[in-house]
Amino acid sequence: MKRWILPAVAVGTAVFLMTRQGRDLQDRIASNLNDWCDDLIRSNRNVQDKLAQLQSALEHFNRAMREVTD
Repeated sequence: MKRWILPAVAVGTAVFLMTRQGRDLQDRIASNLNDWCDDLIRSNRNVQDKLAQLQSALEHFNRAMREVTD
């Protein structure tokens, strides 16, 4: 690959991102990433809630088993 190709692509990309279409594309990408991050945060909270419920159930089960064995 010739040495001028990568710098030319970088300059072309930078120039495109400075145009109105490029800024609109950046806004859409940022919006999509923001939505994706919000979905990940929501999913993380759901997983934490389910794990807390599971831990509570296991603790209850362990207590019940200790009472049975005593």
